[in-house]
Amino acid sequence: MTTTRFSHLKEIIQYKKKLNWGDLSPFFHQIYGSLADLEGVYVHGFDCALRRILDKRNWNPQVLGGKLLVNGEMEFARKPQIGIFRRATHWGYEVVCHPMMHGTEVHQMLTDEPDLPFKAWLPHTMRDLIRIANLGDFIRYAFIDGDDADRELVYFGDFLIESTLDKVKSSMDVVKDRGYRVRELADYMASRKHDLW
Repeated sequence: MTTTRFSHLKEIIQYKKKLNWGDLSPFFHQIYGSLADLEGVYVHGFDCALRRILDKRNWNPQVLGGKLLVNGEMEFARKPQIGIFRRATHWGYEVVCHPMMHGTEVHQMLTDEPDLPFKAWLPHTMRDLIRIANLGDFIRYAFIDGDDADRELVYFGDFLIESTLDKVKSSMDVVKDRGYRVRELADYMASRKHDLW
């Protein structure tokens, strides 16, 4: 298993500047910016799909055994069931989720559906948990032509994505988890480096 030796994005950008006499490529800066946005979701409270699926006000109390507490908050006996799918596409890397209803992923918009774990499922605002444009191309670049800082940024991206998904998994019942982690894609690219010249 490959890990990063850095604990913060800022350390990686400082390392990149040290290796390149202060120069940052636009490609590196783009991926760095996307990862910084992901890191800021919980720190700064940006509105996003992650926050929407974790918002218990949208959980269906009939399906999840919810009850109102004296302090006005809801308590649930069960967590919403979701499926997570990681995918690398022609434009980047994304992690999407779908709620489960009767053992099947729900892909369309639904509101007030009695068996749905959410009061409303709006795919256009709730499905796309994580999106990082051009990450697949950056992984290829990092392991063929990039330097150590580029590779560290890829590994930190894997750490950040998986840490974010761990938070989701602690609040949701993830019954499907498919696709390749960023680390798996990076390790594959590293193993094929000499074949890709």
